[in-house]
Amino acid sequence: MFAKVIIDIKHQNVNHHYDYIINDELKDDIKIGMRVLVPFGAQTRMGFVTDIIEKSSTATKEILDILDHVPTISDELFYIINDIQKQSSELYSSVFDTVIPGEIKLDYDKDVYLLNEKECPEDLLSNFNQKGIWHLKKNQFDILPRLRRLQKNDVVEIKLAIKQKTNKKYKTTYTLNSNHTYQKIDKYPQLKDIKADIQYDKNQLISLGFSISQINTLTKHQVFILSSQQMIRNIKHVFDDKDKLVQLTDEQKLAAVLIKQSFNQSKTFLLKGVTGSGKTEVYLDVIEDLIKQDKRVLVMVPEITLIAPMAQRLKSRFSSVAIYHSALSAGERLDQYQMILNDEASIVLSTRSGVFLPIKDLGLIIMDEEHDRSYIQTEHVTYDAKHIASLRSTYHHIPLVLGSATPSVVSMYKALGHEYTLLNLTSRPLGIEQPDIKLIDMKDELKQKNTSIFSRDLLISMKDRLKKEEQTLILFNRKGYAPFVLCRQCGDVPKCPDCEISLTYYKDKNILKCHYCGYEKPFNQTCEICHQNAVKEVGVGIEYVESELKRTLPNARILRMDRNLTQTKGSHEKIWHQFLNHDADILLGTQMISKGLDFPKVTLVGVLMADLSLKVPSYLASEDTFMLLTQIAGRSGRHQKGEVIIQGYDLKHYAIDALTKGYDTFYKEALYERKLSQYEPYSHVSQFLIEGQSYLKTYQNAFLLKKRLSKLETVTVLGPSKALIKKIRQNFRFVVTIKYKNIDHDTIKEITNDLSNDDIHIKYYPNLDMI
Repeated sequence: MFAKVIIDIKHQNVNHHYDYIINDELKDDIKIGMRVLVPFGAQTRMGFVTDIIEKSSTATKEILDILDHVPTISDELFYIINDIQKQSSELYSSVFDTVIPGEIKLDYDKDVYLLNEKECPEDLLSNFNQKGIWHLKKNQFDILPRLRRLQKNDVVEIKLAIKQKTNKKYKTTYTLNSNHTYQKIDKYPQLKDIKADIQYDKNQLISLGFSISQINTLTKHQVFILSSQQMIRNIKHVFDDKDKLVQLTDEQKLAAVLIKQSFNQSKTFLLKGVTGSGKTEVYLDVIEDLIKQDKRVLVMVPEITLIAPMAQRLKSRFSSVAIYHSALSAGERLDQYQMILNDEASIVLSTRSGVFLPIKDLGLIIMDEEHDRSYIQTEHVTYDAKHIASLRSTYHHIPLVLGSATPSVVSMYKALGHEYTLLNLTSRPLGIEQPDIKLIDMKDELKQKNTSIFSRDLLISMKDRLKKEEQTLILFNRKGYAPFVLCRQCGDVPKCPDCEISLTYYKDKNILKCHYCGYEKPFNQTCEICHQNAVKEVGVGIEYVESELKRTLPNARILRMDRNLTQTKGSHEKIWHQFLNHDADILLGTQMISKGLDFPKVTLVGVLMADLSLKVPSYLASEDTFMLLTQIAGRSGRHQKGEVIIQGYDLKHYAIDALTKGYDTFYKEALYERKLSQYEPYSHVSQFLIEGQSYLKTYQNAFLLKKRLSKLETVTVLGPSKALIKKIRQNFRFVVTIKYKNIDHDTIKEITNDLSNDDIHIKYYPNLDMI
């Protein structure tokens, strides 16, 4: 028997299957989808078994070992991988890397063994431990050429050390041995409290009166038997598990019944409910019925910010909930993954990457805030989690529920075209009205000589909420203290040396930083060009807004939530819980505070520069703006009458004007605009990103790509044009855009591979605006 194996190496030259011999020792255990260790050249590498065959003309080496008890890649996951491969030219190993959790991947480290201490250079000797082993760190790999020369002279030996990136955690436990023969047992009266069938850890024994030396003595004489027990790293939450007592409205009951009637059917529902209408209550009611049938549920939210409030609702009602997202520690993620793998979780709550998790007996998939583009991965291997969820719905014959107050234009088009089933929640429970929305033109504020970033109405309303001990949300969707800095003497704007993008100023760290490659440098008021002390910040960032709030409202307790303040573990949940407990009066944030959050005391929402997102050169800019503003407006007055004040300079645009008229008005305008330009949902629109370090060669390859694509029937080709970000990490960037009804993805992959080379990289993005 032979196995076809994909090697865990990301390089085009090894992007195909290799055949390996399955020896007699492994043939009864090996299965398709398992991870294996194989010899590859002079290395030992991990690989994935994609097929088992009876004959092979190329296999010369045996599989060394099997890493799994059950296949890591299930039949369902192969089905998903094949779909991703059809639409992209990504390497096999990259796709496998995307769909399996990072915690079960392998690290390929190097250990150096000391063979001849006398011949070893003195500057290296200190790196070896007492056993003569040096565990080489990644940042020490530059010394490998020197070590290899020593290896040739038999001074050292370099060995590959293959380790799983994250390991299970164990603790030592003690069990009473009733058959011991220790004679001095009378000295330990505490033993009468020890039960023979229970495992105790060291802290438990100490609490029962044993000292460390007594524990060691009893262990030495086999009164205590040592063993190891796996420790589960439970996720710590700051919220309590009290659930709301909710009576469903007639609309909620109808939506829940229609979903329940479709259990065991591949059917997609679009649950469209105004903000605060109780979509989560519908989810919980449906989940409760499904769990009674011994089925499992995948609940997805687009951002980590939304994990805590959804986890609170789920964990307060259901006992076995697994949570999976990137802000957990590697150990926590591994334990949650094992919990899912062992069928110990009835509900799995995750962000985008959770769409690949191996959930057995899956009975329902829920995607909350389905309109959010965070569900689309745009880096490395690109995929749309909504599309993957749809594949899983088809595979398992189960319903997929897409929930949103502001469904994407494409989803609404499919619902009205009966491809999806539309479920409507048109009002908030208990008769609570939607908040009043007021649009403030900041040009008029300037005419009235108000130069503050806050309009007079917003400032009065914020002060009023402080007096009433109510809370306020302020949305400003721009990071940093200022978008850029400028020398007012010569006009120079400091830019990233690798990306040619202006650097953003962060006042709290006093640095200039590139958002695209991470380059940063200290801020200096002295210009590097003219050497004058004239460099000042220009424009407004969220840190500046925070400083103005503190200056204008000195008695207000202010919290800020943006990407820079939520990089540490648990930070999202901590900020959310602080504001929920009214430990602050005002929460200032970027788009991450705009959706899915329910704060009972928030009665005012203010939006600064609401038209900012309309300036983005994207056909989705109008949709993004309307959804962002509708979502943030929905945070106000969810338990009592609320108010929304939206400030901007271009308030006549239909995406902002429709806020007071409703979703249907916006949808009709957006659909008409897209029909004229033949964008989604009327045509598929895809893009190619061409990158290279030579401007001329990159453009020439982009033009050649256009010529090849233009020969395809029913395909409209636009470009090449410079990408929105013209240069990143020393690479020039051009885009070619295509519009089509249907396309042969194999042809696209062939053209892309033909024109790519060592100098020019071409990547195909199946959806527009992924770049």
